[in-house]
Amino acid sequence: RLMSVLSVHTLVAIAGAALLAGAAAVHLQGQLRAVRSLPVADRGRLSACTAFGMALCWCSLSRYYEWAPALYAFTHTLQRAGANSFALVVAVLPIFLGFALAGTVLFSDSTGSFAGFSTSCATLWAMCLGDEVNEAFRQAYAARPVAGRLFTYAFSFVFYFTISNIFVFLIEAAHYAALRDILSASGSANVHALLGGDSPGPGFG
Repeated sequence: RLMSVLSVHTLVAIAGAALLAGAAAVHLQGQLRAVRSLPVADRGRLSACTAFGMALCWCSLSRYYEWAPALYAFTHTLQRAGANSFALVVAVLPIFLGFALAGTVLFSDSTGSFAGFSTSCATLWAMCLGDEVNEAFRQAYAARPVAGRLFTYAFSFVFYFTISNIFVFLIEAAHYAALRDILSASGSANVHALLGGDSPGPGFG
């Protein structure tokens, strides 16, 4: 019963409220000290708590989409896809880190995109999303023509063409599973139509 009360939306709202409370405490601490401006460290904590607290509180508002199937279908899709997507991330993380380490060792001495391990991770993440592919290819090719080509070709094939499409498949399967959940809960003819049934009436839900 406790877990039914502590849903994902409730936990997100609690986390957001806690961060905002922490930001208020930091600000109040600075006011009680009668300091004109908070120290740099305190200002950083205040900004982080306020920013993430507001973001989480706004995200928790998605709980009210449950009353509108047309909107709830998308948030419920994220819930259904979460576990499998996280499992896929864990499965491919060693491969991603391997490419990041290899790129740092091969190209850090002559390219900006692979200047360090964290920079290599950022560059490869951008390449996973289809960004900076040409720029990374040019830099890697200029540093090591053969190894640079093999590196960018291999990474693009593994992550951009293969793993990205697995993510698409997981989200698509989760979307249809979410529609089936909504159909079983509400019996909406419009949801039934999206799953291949009869044509729905006007509107959705």
